[in-house]
Amino acid sequence: MIKICTLAIIVVFTCQANAKNEILGIPPNNHGIEPQITKLEAFKPSDVGLIGNIGRLSTEWSLSFDFICREYPDNWYSLLVATTGATHHRFGGRVPRIYLHLKKIWIFSHLGSSTNYGIIKYDVNLNQIYSFEINHRYVANGEYRYTFIVNGVEISSIPNTPGRQIHNVNLFGGAGGPDLDVELSNVKHTNFL
Repeated sequence: MIKICTLAIIVVFTCQANAKNEILGIPPNNHGIEPQITKLEAFKPSDVGLIGNIGRLSTEWSLSFDFICREYPDNWYSLLVATTGATHHRFGGRVPRIYLHLKKIWIFSHLGSSTNYGIIKYDVNLNQIYSFEINHRYVANGEYRYTFIVNGVEISSIPNTPGRQIHNVNLFGGAGGPDLDVELSNVKHTNFL
């Protein structure tokens, strides 16, 4: 059972790729600079604002989190947002933005020339814990790829070209909204510099 915690703890640090990551199939950082990692423990999205700032979001990054929903919202409910502050019609507005709506997790981000692409929808049940992971990694020949993993199973893989660096990205938990019995935990954003 996930324990709700109203005090969020933020830790930004660097780490080296380790054998555990290689066993899990996560490629080591080959860029010569250790990745920037932002972590956040359990929180309700409506209780948390700014989690942290990413000065330069690399073309390669990952975002993972655990999620439990004990009630559904009446409308779009923002869970996590990475944004430059631009609207969803401008590049950098959603990199990505994750919602709960109509009993589904919705993930929007830029894809190719689209600034607001609905990349994935995933059904969620009440009182069930889900583990989500979103990766944006280089493949070959200038192509990047989004991969989406739920509970350890890849559910989608979408090419994205070109990969773009984005400056001054803020990561928010929820970005406001009504109080709802929804919780995120083990939030981890890795920026492969």
